[in-house]
Amino acid sequence: MIEKRVTVAFAGIRGFTLVAGSSVAGIVLLDFVLGPRTLNAAALTGGLGLAFLFGATCALAAGLLVRATARLRWLWAAFSLGGALGTTALLLTWMNVLERLTGPRASLALVAAAACIAVGITVLLSLMILPSLLGHDRGRASYMPRNAILGLSITLTAALAFAAVDRWLLFPGLYLPVHRALHFLVLLQSTCALGFALEALGWRSQRIGDYVGSALLCLIVGAALLATGALRSSGEYHVLLSHSYARSILTAARKASDVDADGYSSVLGGGDCAPLASSIHPFADELAGNGVDDDCYGGDVKDPIAEPSLPIPPTEEQPITASSVVLVTIDTVRADRMSVYGASRNTTPVLKAWSKKALVFETALTPGTTTYTALPAILQGRYFARNLTQPLLPLWLRSRGYFMAALLDVGGEHGEKLENTLRPLRETFDSYETSYKQAGEWLNDESTTKRALALLAKVPADRPFFLWVHYMGPHLPDTSHPEVPSFGAEGFDRYDHEIAFADRALAPLLARLSDIERNRSLLTILTSDHGEEPFGLGRNHGATVRFDALRVPLLVRAQAIEGARIKEPVSTVDIAATILAAANASHPQLDGVDLRFVRDGQDRPRTMFAVSGNIDHWLDRPNMAAAFNRDWKVTLDLTNLDEWVSPVDSDEPLPQWPSGATALRVALAESLVRLR
Repeated sequence: MIEKRVTVAFAGIRGFTLVAGSSVAGIVLLDFVLGPRTLNAAALTGGLGLAFLFGATCALAAGLLVRATARLRWLWAAFSLGGALGTTALLLTWMNVLERLTGPRASLALVAAAACIAVGITVLLSLMILPSLLGHDRGRASYMPRNAILGLSITLTAALAFAAVDRWLLFPGLYLPVHRALHFLVLLQSTCALGFALEALGWRSQRIGDYVGSALLCLIVGAALLATGALRSSGEYHVLLSHSYARSILTAARKASDVDADGYSSVLGGGDCAPLASSIHPFADELAGNGVDDDCYGGDVKDPIAEPSLPIPPTEEQPITASSVVLVTIDTVRADRMSVYGASRNTTPVLKAWSKKALVFETALTPGTTTYTALPAILQGRYFARNLTQPLLPLWLRSRGYFMAALLDVGGEHGEKLENTLRPLRETFDSYETSYKQAGEWLNDESTTKRALALLAKVPADRPFFLWVHYMGPHLPDTSHPEVPSFGAEGFDRYDHEIAFADRALAPLLARLSDIERNRSLLTILTSDHGEEPFGLGRNHGATVRFDALRVPLLVRAQAIEGARIKEPVSTVDIAATILAAANASHPQLDGVDLRFVRDGQDRPRTMFAVSGNIDHWLDRPNMAAAFNRDWKVTLDLTNLDEWVSPVDSDEPLPQWPSGATALRVALAESLVRLR
């Protein structure tokens, strides 16, 4: 009798394992069909094999756990409750829900909290019906709905709902662990739905297990061989990583095979060249001359790699006759949404008129797709700059006798964080103001302009001055402005509305600067810290180094400059070099060039860099890095160890690496030391 029960139980486990493997492989196949058109036979074969292996392994482990607690149903109930509570707590933590309940987006935080609780309830119910799907509740009270059609409807609806939230409602690329949790919930609900469907057809898991028998082991081994045999090159892994469910499964498989717990796997393209040594992995510090390839790239380095030091400015002030400088930065502006750059909507008529006497750079790319990575690089004149503890540009201008003034709108919800990032600048400015609230009201771009005009009225007439004004208007959240046209209610309609209001707000400041140009030498530079890209049904930035997030406006105007449009790609890291040259300052070793002398057709090949934000907040590095020149862009996904090449103005990966991109690949790899 005991032997018969064990046989029936393990027949149920075998059947459930086959159902789960098939369900997960089916979802991945559907993701391949509906996802980006980058599919190839090897990636499809390996991906399906890996998906079946993943689903079957998880189901086998769950089945054995259910079987082990079959006589202690309270233990399984406690395990299910713990799993649900743990999932809810992790989601609340990953999304910072509790911290945001007291902020300006408290209503959204409440919705997020409700969603996290709903996910936890779903996990609880899914785990509670597993014994029924495995056949361990036959003849006893079952957690599974007695009506299999009802169970099928509920689980299928849940799977579709979680898939919709993942694809459209939650920002893709942000909250990565949350997306992965949603993917696994979709896979779990799909498996349960398939189990209910088979139940409705009279095929319980024991019956399936009876037919499968020991052949299941052959299927699992075959899937493993299929996955490892087909997935041999970075091209196949790139295809998998470009599809969300395959990426989540591949990421989980890599973590499971990370033997030394250093964050990288030695199989499945994980990049770890020493699976048993936790100090050796793709992002380790390379120690020169130790005979070990510490970072698993290019062998051991013979000469020590030194972090470039910032030059120290002169200690005594040296007043000279030089151009005064105004730097205007507008947060979160994509160049192609501005009519000055050819947008169909008349979003920037003021800038379009003002730019007729300016150099307009058609392809200006930011060194960072978040404010926290872009502004330090702009003010330091160096790629990969992380902080402003030694703000190069302000220090050098101050040493040249400049009157230093700054007016920075640091935004709403995250204003305090940005203000703390910029705090080291205070000591280098004669007048330094940051604000994001005034008398309980959020500031807007018009009030920023009024305060900037007041600052301009105070600058001394006998000294050159540097004024930096930072606007925040186009950054989320969106606000309605009756002074400018409404373009619609969709995400980018509201975004264009914000850009139009920022343009209108700039008019008095630009008019005043035009007046100043008549009486004193003045260099004016207008740009943005980063662009913006679509995320689900909305917009955001910082998760990637896509072209939409990299391309920003860059306009340079001075008395000696004739208006022109420049197609040669440049970086906003060039701003510091341009300003210091206009100040006649002794030129330190910067990464940038003087934008006033950049023209099309110059034989001046350059390699430029950019990084994304730090989306996985527990990692001390950005998630993506890119190197680009006038033709190509090489992108490195530092989280998933994926690398691809595309045209500089596109994000479509090329199937083959062009010869001109090889040097970029080497330069990007060598530059990673500056990210550590």
